Amino acid sequence: MIVAGNVVDILFRDVKVFGIKEIYRDLKRIPDGDVKTERITIKVKKPSTETYWKKCFAEVNLCVPYKNGITDTVRLTELERKASKLLESVGSFDGTTYRYSVETNQEDDSSLKCDYVNCRILFEVLNVKL
Repeated sequence: MIVAGNVVDILFRDVKVFGIKEIYRDLKRIPDGDVKTERITIKVKKPSTETYWKKCFAEVNLCVPYKNGITDTVRLTELERKASKLLESVGSFDGTTYRYSVETNQEDDSSLKCDYVNCRILFEVLNVKL
C-alpha cells in the first residue's frame, strides 16, 4: 500500500534530477523571507479512492529567485521543459504499482521575490491486487 508519505518520498527521489540542492517536503521547514537560491517544494494533497486507482494530487514547485530584480524567464522555461519530460513515471513501491503525470505552468510570487514552475502531479496507485 502506498500512502501520502510514500508519495512524498517517491517525488523527493525523482526531483533530484533537477540538480537543485534545497528540496523541502515539510512545508513548515521552508525558510522565511525572500527566496535567495533555487528550491523545490513538495506538497501532497488528500487522496481519493476509485474502483481501480487511488488518486491524489501533489504540487511540486521549482522556485527561481529574481535575477537583478526581474524574472529569469530563461531558467524558468528550462525547468518547465525538464519537468514536462522528467516528471512522468510508472513504477512499483513495496509491491504496489503507481503512475504519475504532470501539468506545468509558470507563476510569480512577488512577496518572496521569485517565480516558480508549478507542477501539478496526478499520482495514481493501483487499487487492486494483480
